[in-house]
Formats: sequence, C-alpha cells, structure tokens
Amino acid sequence: MAMGNGTFGSADFDTMAPMVKNEKRQNGKAGWLLRPQHRLGQTGLSFFIILSSTVIPFSIDMYTPAVPSLPGYFNTTGQMIAIIQVLAVVGPVIAPLIGGILLIFFDWRSSFVALAIFGACCLVFALLFEESLPQEERSDGGVASTLYGLVKVGRNRSFLTLLAMVAFFNVAFSSYLAVASYIYVDFFGTTPQGYTYFFAVTAAFTALGPIIWLKASKKVTPRAFTHVMMILGLVAAIALLLFGTSSAFAFCGLLILYATIQSAIRPYTTNVLLSLQQGDTGSASSLINFTFSMFGVIGMSVIMVGWPNYIFGIGAIMLVCTCLSCVLWMLLLRSPRLHIAEFDK
Repeated sequence: MAMGNGTFGSADFDTMAPMVKNEKRQNGKAGWLLRPQHRLGQTGLSFFIILSSTVIPFSIDMYTPAVPSLPGYFNTTGQMIAIIQVLAVVGPVIAPLIGGILLIFFDWRSSFVALAIFGACCLVFALLFEESLPQEERSDGGVASTLYGLVKVGRNRSFLTLLAMVAFFNVAFSSYLAVASYIYVDFFGTTPQGYTYFFAVTAAFTALGPIIWLKASKKVTPRAFTHVMMILGLVAAIALLLFGTSSAFAFCGLLILYATIQSAIRPYTTNVLLSLQQGDTGSASSLINFTFSMFGVIGMSVIMVGWPNYIFGIGAIMLVCTCLSCVLWMLLLRSPRLHIAEFDK
C-alpha cells in the first residue's frame, strides 16, 4: 500500500506541475477545468491513504499469534513496531522511482492502472488474514461501542499529550510533502525526474530513523533520546530558515535530518502510547493513526498560506511545531499528573 501511495503521488505531482505552469501562462483560463480533475484524483489517493493507515493497527494486534513458530524473533513490541516502520518506508523509497519511470513511457493514466494493481495485490493479502484473538476476547459491540472505546482512550491526558507531542512533527513533514514538487521544480529548477530522485533519497534516509532508535535503545533511555531529538529538530528548523534556499542539496539535506528525527521518535513513542492502554490497543492505535492523519492535513493546509516562499514556510512550520513539541515534552516530564514512567526505563 505504501508503494501504491508513493507511485500515485509521484506521478500525480510530476503530471500536475507542467499543467499548473501552463495554467499560469494562460492567466488561469483553464483553471476551472484543471482544478476539478486534480481534486478528483486527490480524492482517490485520499481513500487509498485511509485504507493503508488501517494496516499498522491490526498488524500490531495480530503480531504475536501470527508468528508462533518464531519465539524470540522480536524481543519487544517496540522492536516490532520499529521494524514495521522501516518496512513502511520501503514503498515510498521505491514508488517515486516507479512513478517517474511510468511517466517516461506512458501518460498520467498509468499511475491509476498501477494503483489498481497494487490495490488488487493488497486485497489478496487481506483475504489471507485470520482472526488472532480468542473468541472470549473479541468485541461483540457495534459502532457505538467502538466510538465509546475511542472516547475512553481520549480521556487519558498523558496519552493525548504524548500523542500531540509526536504528531506535531508530522505537521511539518506533511507540509513538505504537499509542496516538495513545486520547490524542486519551480524554485530550484530541477526536472520532474530530478524531483523524484530527491524525494526518494529523503524517504530512504527516513528508514534509518527506527534503526537509529533500536541501536540507541541499548545504551540510553527514551527520555535522553527524546532530549537529543528535540534539540536536533530545533537545529534543523533554524538551519532551514537560514540556509534552505541556498541549493536543492542543502534543502534536501536538512529535510533528511528532520524526517529522520520524526521517524526515530515514532517507534518507541507508539510503544509507550499502546502500553498506556492495555487491553484496548485497537482503539489506541486507531486514535493514533487518526491524529497523525489530521495533523498531516493541518500541515498541508497551513503551507498554502501566503508565505514569502515555500521553503521559508516549511522552516517556520518546523520551528513552531518543534517548539510546541518541546513544551508538551516538558509538561510530560514535570507534571506529576502527566508523568509516564516508561520513558525512564
């Protein structure tokens, strides 16, 4: 599913960039035709993203009984989550390259054909899933019972504070995803294929985040690791504001640093969030994914405000969001009502 998202996204951005340029040259005369077509395509992508976001929650719940023949293969749930996150970025690494290749030999419609193929493959694998919960542990409630479970999880102040702290990082990164093609193609003058390579490199380095945490977790506590990530996040945001416009490589390098920080924080914080809701990880994981998606939507919307340029806008959003994350982190550390003991283990 990650490959499907990335393939469509790459082809969509590469296709729309020259169309937007033509629209500008024609003083917007074709805008009323272009925008509905683009919105319709983005709606399809949105539904695909929603479907793909449901995979990690139930894959976490199914993990233990799904591999009974591999005892000790994953030592902790945190390691399992980290490995899933690494696999989740393999698709975005490969997908933009596939999307770029498709546009070399075919037109933009090929991205939809590829998306349909990926969807069919996902359907086949989904049909192979088997219920892992014992009969006595399964929920027999309806929609109202499910919604009540979400409300119950949302009443946990420590859970919501930590979730918001991590989700703020997604605001900044989503703003980058929304305008990356315009930055590379319009601002730096790279080709659409060149933008694809920059995007793929950023995604590839993002895969290092969970691995960095797995290595660091053997020597430092989550508390100390989070301190370092917050400091690096502030450095990356300030550096982007100062030097981001100097070259495409400088911009890409700073985004790689911030994206790696975001991906390094996700595994162990997700593990802590799930540990705060023992016995109801389904509701917890659903709320986690919903919150990340909504914060991502906020990031994609805020970047469209009238910034001097998109690079400055991303840098400003990164700085504000990282500062807000730091404030929430301090609250978690200093407030007895919000303290989470797992960060000291």
